This record gives sequence, structure tokens and C-alpha cells, in this order.
Amino acid sequence: MSIRISGLVFGVALALTGTAAGAAEEDTDSATYMLPYCSNMFSTKPSDTNASTMSNRGRCIGIFSGLRAAIQVAQVEMGEARTGLLCTDPPSGRIIVFIGAVSKYARSHPQDLWLPFELFVLMALNDAWPCKKGRN
Repeated sequence: MSIRISGLVFGVALALTGTAAGAAEEDTDSATYMLPYCSNMFSTKPSDTNASTMSNRGRCIGIFSGLRAAIQVAQVEMGEARTGLLCTDPPSGRIIVFIGAVSKYARSHPQDLWLPFELFVLMALNDAWPCKKGRN
């Protein structure tokens, strides 16, 4: 076998190894991955204050804040025409209320934990606070 073909075979084998290793990595966008960071957001244990944990807690806050803003925009812009997952009327209070609703939804819908976290949160909010037609 020539050096050129050997190099090509090695390159393909290396690429396939990388793909297989990547497939085995944890899905950091799933609800399974993100829920612990959101649920333990206010923990002050030293083990919960490392950079990775703090970064994911910040990500959690950002996701909840962004989705809350998107829901509010949909309420203003679309009014009663809202449908689907943006048709939810959560209270305008603290993010901790959202986290409680998502945690409760996770316990009753474990089959959905593989979903992207943002979608899972919208499903949980819609389940907890369905859209109230005629309220704008």
C-alpha cells in the first residue's frame, strides 16, 4: 500500500473515531443536562461554585429570561392570535416560579427530557399556564 493511500485510510479512520467519540458526548443542550443547573441555582456549596457550574447557571437564567421576553412579545404583538407553545400566560414574577414549573413538568414527563432545553421549558410553561384566550 502506498504512503498516500495509507495516509488516506488513516485519515478516514481518525475522522470516524472522532465522530464516534463525539456521538458519545453528553448533549449539553438537552433538558437532562440543563435541569440540575437550574434546579440548584441558589446552592452555595463549594462544589457548586466552579466555573462550569456557574456558567451553566447563567445560561439557565438567560434561557428563562429570553423565553419570558419572547412570550411577552407574543402577547403584545399577536394577542388572541397566539397559538402553539408561545400561547402561554405565565405570571410575570420571578424566574424561580418558572424553575418550579419546569421541575414539576420534568417529574411528570421524564420521556421528554432528551428535548432541547428551550423547547422543554416552553412545553412546561404551556402545561402550567395554558393560554387564556381573550386576555390581553
